[in-house]
Amino acid sequence: LSSNMCYNYMPNSDSEYWRTNQNPYGPYQAGSKYCQPAPNNRVSIAKTLTELATHPDFHEYFSLPLKNFFLTAYPFARGSALINKKIVSGAAITQTEVDTLYQEYYDFAGNFFEKYKDQQKRFFIMPMVTMDRWLTNRDNPEDKLLCSEPVPQERITNMRLYFSTISKAIKQAQQDKATPSSPKVYLVCEVNNVLCNKEQGGQSALTDVVPYSGCDLTSYAAYETAHFSFVRNDPTLIKKALSHMADNTPDHPDFAHRNVFISEIGIQENRAEQFNFEYFTENTIRQALNWGTPFIQIWGLGSCVTFNPGSSEQSDPLNCTGMWMFRPDNSLSKMYNFLKSNFTVTSTPTPSPSLTPSIAPSPSPSPSASAKPGDLNNDGSVNLLDFNLLISLFGSPYTILDFNAILSNYGK
Repeated sequence: LSSNMCYNYMPNSDSEYWRTNQNPYGPYQAGSKYCQPAPNNRVSIAKTLTELATHPDFHEYFSLPLKNFFLTAYPFARGSALINKKIVSGAAITQTEVDTLYQEYYDFAGNFFEKYKDQQKRFFIMPMVTMDRWLTNRDNPEDKLLCSEPVPQERITNMRLYFSTISKAIKQAQQDKATPSSPKVYLVCEVNNVLCNKEQGGQSALTDVVPYSGCDLTSYAAYETAHFSFVRNDPTLIKKALSHMADNTPDHPDFAHRNVFISEIGIQENRAEQFNFEYFTENTIRQALNWGTPFIQIWGLGSCVTFNPGSSEQSDPLNCTGMWMFRPDNSLSKMYNFLKSNFTVTSTPTPSPSLTPSIAPSPSPSPSASAKPGDLNNDGSVNLLDFNLLISLFGSPYTILDFNAILSNYGK
């Protein structure tokens, strides 16, 4: 559920402007169904979050035998939807806006508590993505704040009020409407400026909002870590970032000290080389799973400049970046194939159909099991995956002999 989809992603299919300027191609392309017709196609037909969530399509999705649903849910209701802009501007939020915001999320959470009983579902509500971008207004070139510079207190105050109001609404709805068989509803704070805060200090959403927000979990749009891990050749960077988040996030009884997860990460297929995928898979995905994060969400919404890209346009990095799981022609992406090849899918036997498989790291083979010198993971080739495995387990069991074998057979 993405409640800001009309504004950001769902152009009217008859608009040539949207086709050529707003990168419309992707799963969100259904403007004629969920958004008002042109010229108001950037406005949702739904007037509240609950109205959107109870749409037959979304009700069908939420009824699928899946356990976890992650919802990007900005407010819709008139009187509360503009609060996000006030966070950036620092303008005072009125009591009427607070009351409207509270009521919208009270009804929204209550809908899940009442409609999906006895299904063991969990709904994770994220009412704002990349909080640090809102806090520092980095999208506005006239107001770029470095992580070491102070953030206007008005923005911090507004963001705290925004999240704490939603938190109170969800908790009250749980008290009023939930039963022992009702699903779980969690509030999520998504931050995107973790390394800057960890390494340089200063203000950030992680340290100046999250502890006062009432959020149940903190998530991470972790592109910065994926980038700097590669640039610095530091495969442990994602673990350091997650630990820093966990240390600054109040523990939750359902997740303990591991109540942080990666809510957005990915790689641009059309702009990445083979070794980028290998490094990303091993040193971001696997390292995060080994750390113990409960969830990782791979960003797979590939936008293209053209409305319906052909095969040549799909492979053009200037036309399609390639952040997808399935390409526009329905073929599998490199990311999909890498995850499938490098991770096993496991599930816990249970009589409930609501539990879904989870991705777990594939077990590493022993050195003696390798049929080819240097092929430490026994996948038939000697490449960066073997080198990363050597680094992570050097000394036990791998030695300098394994290192020499990789050098001698690399690429074979």
